[in-house]
Amino acid sequence: MKRVFFLIILLSSSVLFCFGEEDDMIKIQMLIFLTDDCAICDDFISFILPDLETKHNLEYTLYYEFEDNAKTLLKEIEKEFGKIEVFPIILMGSVLIKGDEIYSKLETTIEEYAGLGGCCVPLLFEVEEKQESSDKFHVHIAYIYGKNSTEFKRTNSNFNELEEKYPLLIIKKFNIETDEGKLMNNALCKFYHLAEKDYKKTPKVFVGDDTLLETQVNFDSIKMLIIKYRENEETAPWEKISKEMNPVK
Repeated sequence: MKRVFFLIILLSSSVLFCFGEEDDMIKIQMLIFLTDDCAICDDFISFILPDLETKHNLEYTLYYEFEDNAKTLLKEIEKEFGKIEVFPIILMGSVLIKGDEIYSKLETTIEEYAGLGGCCVPLLFEVEEKQESSDKFHVHIAYIYGKNSTEFKRTNSNFNELEEKYPLLIIKKFNIETDEGKLMNNALCKFYHLAEKDYKKTPKVFVGDDTLLETQVNFDSIKMLIIKYRENEETAPWEKISKEMNPVK
């Protein structure tokens, strides 16, 4: 299992997020904090973590409490979750697991995130987005949906919340059940090299060079991509295909 991923810290260490490779695989990304003279930490490293790696695609970074980087990150985590006095500490998605909770909660939480399409290292600190910044760019998202999909209400709610939080977000929604939506969906799927078996699946998100499909279309995953692409100007997905295929203007 691959254990190394990239961490990017912005705005005086207030935001932490990651983007790994092999995006077609379900990944569970974690920050793990250990300390010396900790029997549970030893048990975790020697037995629990190796066993979990045989079952799941885990990506993680290990920190020890005495390291400077660990101290900085733990301060940010405690701002979000309150004082933490037991180890190990494991952060994945929006969940913090600590101490002997690793025996009862860790594998269950991993399985829950795997069922949602995986998870990235989370935002540790909410960023105020009400004011648009002159050094940020608009993020263009093409959202393909089907009203009959079981995910329709959930993803619509996610997008409504994200649009309120990120004023620079521009979303174009296409209903795959309409002729216009079907044409746009097929053109985007072809341009982004999706497998033919995925053409009819919903929901789908296209942004920059990235695609999210079905359960991958969730609040955390979309949020990560917004933060990624607001740093550089990107052509909207529907504009990328307009010259070649011109399905919708």
